[in-house]
Amino acid sequence: MQKKYIVLGLSTVLLCGSIHAQNGIYVTADGGFANQSGLPDVQTSGALSLDNSRSLNAMRFGVGYNHDLNQLFGIGLDIGTGRYGDATYRYADRATTKVYSSTLEFLMTSTLHLQQTDLFAKAGGLRLTPKVSGMNAPEEDTQIRLEAALGAAYNFTPHFAATLTYAHVFGSQVETIAHLGAQTPSLNEALVGLRYTFAS
Repeated sequence: MQKKYIVLGLSTVLLCGSIHAQNGIYVTADGGFANQSGLPDVQTSGALSLDNSRSLNAMRFGVGYNHDLNQLFGIGLDIGTGRYGDATYRYADRATTKVYSSTLEFLMTSTLHLQQTDLFAKAGGLRLTPKVSGMNAPEEDTQIRLEAALGAAYNFTPHFAATLTYAHVFGSQVETIAHLGAQTPSLNEALVGLRYTFAS
């Protein structure tokens, strides 16, 4: 009887060891932390302080398609929208200016399947819109920027996985708050999420 359970357990481990994502459409939901680097400093902005939130301040939702070229390697397309960062300038009269970055992302993907784990890379372009509210807020404007990301996914089943992603959006040093929009900060993102792949 014990041998039966041992064989069953080993069979389960072996089957789980070969689980990887399938061809098909997938959806993702991610959350985590993002830093907007290159924002105007306190002296330039005329503020008393600048608070870059260290709490969870990033979220992303995406949809994509993966096509496996063979058992080890796949390519695809990932389209997502996100909200990143939470910076607050505080002034002497208790006024504030709040800044976060909103994106619409179009990324090419490549995936390496390693048994139950997928390693992936993403690269492409995005539309980045700094969202500024409060004192000295400029008119909203959108810029095109480049993004690169690396990550891993742990597949619980061929359809369901947990993901970990680091992404960088290439921006610039913003001269003043009035220039936000015409100039956009860089983004550094650390995200944890879930991925569901529909049956192909």
